[in-house]
Amino acid sequence: MIKLYSQFLKAEKSGNFERDTELGRIKEKYEAEFALRAMFVLQVELTHVISDRWYNEKLKNNTIN
Repeated sequence: MIKLYSQFLKAEKSGNFERDTELGRIKEKYEAEFALRAMFVLQVELTHVISDRWYNEKLKNNTIN
């Protein structure tokens, strides 16, 4: 997850995904399946995974109110 997020931050700065990265390959698959919505779907799924990890860590540490 750290690797993918790092690649996402780099792509955000440069304006594109490098094709030889894991995230670049994922984006290509999403483009084939979702066409113009690929970036939106990718962002939603990344946000979901990051949120899940944050929430599960909070549950594990018993810090959710």
